[in-house]
Amino acid sequence: MGRYGCQFALLLAVGAGACAAARGALAEPSAPPARPAAAATLSSRELLELYGVDESYFRSLIDGRPLHDDESEALLRTVFTLRRLRALDLFRAERSAAALGAVLADPAAHRGQLVRLAGQATGVTALTPLPELIERFELPRYYRCELELADPPHKAILYTATIPRSWPGGFTAPQPVAAWGFFLKDEGGGATPLPVFVAPRLEWHPNTPLGRLGVDVSLLDELRQRQRLTGEDREAFYAVLDAVGRAPAVGAADSAPTPVTAEFAQRLFADPATLVGANLWLDGVVRRAVRIRVNDPDVIERYGIDHYYELEIFVDVPRLAAPHNPLIHVVCVRSVPEGFPLGENLNVAARVHAYFLKLWSYRSKLAEQSGEGFRQVAPLCLGREPTLAAPPEDRRNFLGSVATAILAGIVLLAVLVAWRSRREDARTRRNLRHDELPLDLGS
Repeated sequence: MGRYGCQFALLLAVGAGACAAARGALAEPSAPPARPAAAATLSSRELLELYGVDESYFRSLIDGRPLHDDESEALLRTVFTLRRLRALDLFRAERSAAALGAVLADPAAHRGQLVRLAGQATGVTALTPLPELIERFELPRYYRCELELADPPHKAILYTATIPRSWPGGFTAPQPVAAWGFFLKDEGGGATPLPVFVAPRLEWHPNTPLGRLGVDVSLLDELRQRQRLTGEDREAFYAVLDAVGRAPAVGAADSAPTPVTAEFAQRLFADPATLVGANLWLDGVVRRAVRIRVNDPDVIERYGIDHYYELEIFVDVPRLAAPHNPLIHVVCVRSVPEGFPLGENLNVAARVHAYFLKLWSYRSKLAEQSGEGFRQVAPLCLGREPTLAAPPEDRRNFLGSVATAILAGIVLLAVLVAWRSRREDARTRRNLRHDELPLDLGS
């Protein structure tokens, strides 16, 4: 191959590399994984026995009458036991849940049976055990909740060790709740049943952005503001991440999410607990986007989450003081769209619909510049998926067009080089012919 042929081949190789680079600049699509198959499970009755509530406690229970003092041992033992119940064990036992009607048809045969309850809490009473039982069960108080169920018999009593933090003073209107209740007895009996249950917790689903997504908003009571992610934050973090990941995408015309303003930012740092669950639009520049792997088998089995993405978004907040503007938000999302870049030192305009969770203290390069031991404090929000300022397909078309133009230009350049080469060769051959033929000027 001649000199110009080598140049042509080199130019084609560079062009092919440019096309490959353009394709490689786009991230592969990502979607939440399916929930893995669960391990073998125990029935709800077997689970109670494993934790220490066996048949002997159920023998003291008598249907058709209110709870008596001689039944308090069974009640408090169950409340104490469920307070220690692992969330994974409860999740696995949910598959053995029975319908309430079947339980009430034969109460004695279904003691300890798990039932899904949903409705409204119409009253709550704090109860104090006898002093000797407080010490024995490490239970200074527990709660009796009156429920209006969505299904017959429409009334039930539920005992639990915890209620939402805002409830102890009582409430003026019924509150939407749900629970996984372990059946103890039927206080009513006959035509007017009044089932009694014990639950690890009473789920609260108020008419708030997260409550409407099915999040147990009482989990947010455990959040620790201005700290790194702790064990107390864990359940709320993954419950919200799961709920927002399953929620439908919010369109740009949706009026429910609100943009971040200077007034909101000031409230956020002054009293973050009052804004937990706030529904936000975050428009800004993504400077960092990384994939976080989840290694906790408990989270993978219960929520189907084996990874998520952590983004750092710089949001320009109107009228916010310059030292704090743009305001950094850390946003964890279940997935990213096709074409979304990953890595450090990015400059990607994006928008994400997210819910504020807490002020998060974390290590960052910016904080390290201030000295050893310094930590960055930023709003931690959870969302479904970011949206690029230009749709991913437009980006793909744009990059593809750029690569095509580059290749076309290289080919044209190669053609011009080849044409020039042939022209120079023709001129050289003509000169050689002139040198070889004798000039006859004198004849």
